Amino acid sequence: MEIVFCITRSFRRDFLGVLRSEVRLLRRERLRCRLGEAGSGIFRLKVLFQNQNDERYLRLRLARVVGDFLSRYLLESRTAGLLRHRGYSGSRIAEVVKQRLEQEQALLSPVAAAVGQVVREYIKEANWVDLQGLLHFRLRQIDPLVNQIVWQVADDILFEEEWREFISYLRSFRRRRLNGNRSVHCLNTAAGGFLLCDGRGRALKTIPVPPSDAWDHEDLLIGSLLEMGAVKVTFHRYTPSLPATKIMHAVFRVRLCSGCRFCRGKRSK
Repeated sequence: MEIVFCITRSFRRDFLGVLRSEVRLLRRERLRCRLGEAGSGIFRLKVLFQNQNDERYLRLRLARVVGDFLSRYLLESRTAGLLRHRGYSGSRIAEVVKQRLEQEQALLSPVAAAVGQVVREYIKEANWVDLQGLLHFRLRQIDPLVNQIVWQVADDILFEEEWREFISYLRSFRRRRLNGNRSVHCLNTAAGGFLLCDGRGRALKTIPVPPSDAWDHEDLLIGSLLEMGAVKVTFHRYTPSLPATKIMHAVFRVRLCSGCRFCRGKRSK
């Protein structure tokens, strides 16, 4: 039996490498096969089978090789097209998206599984395997999945950039308060709010509350610490929410007290 693989010149070298590696493994398993090239991008794999089980096994192995190969190039080519369409081509965002997709194999797994299913059905009976045709026609059904993965990665990267810019702005604002209180203690109050003190237990003034319902206790807390130019913040029996904790750990040196004179004796009513 002979199976012919057809691929464009740009992918020829890479595909030939993976195909040769697979043929070497098959020979070690006593499968009689020989790989030859009939023109640029045309590879002929000739195989002698003992029975039909050997043929099914070979086709499954070849489907895995072709599926893995096309998964990488499918994601790469579709990603380039999507980013170009959105105006990200050649930008730093495009480069980071590409790197993230290459490095995180978990992102490739759903694409590889979907590609593998299509390729297995195709190679089950085909003796002429046009990889470019697979890429541009049969695998189009996977485009919604690829789009979802690419834009999720792009959104994550944009969010990370916005987060870094936000934290950088808060740190810069804090550093400009040169005469601030470097160490601030935060205690909870009976009313569910907070009290800010210096190292001697003296209450510190918080910023005025703007006439807006959008401000809550934690907005006021973070704003007050920034206005004070605080560097180190110690929390006594006061636990901020996870979003507020993340911001404060990024901007200040945060310590959680497990019990001290502040915790025992200082509590605002």
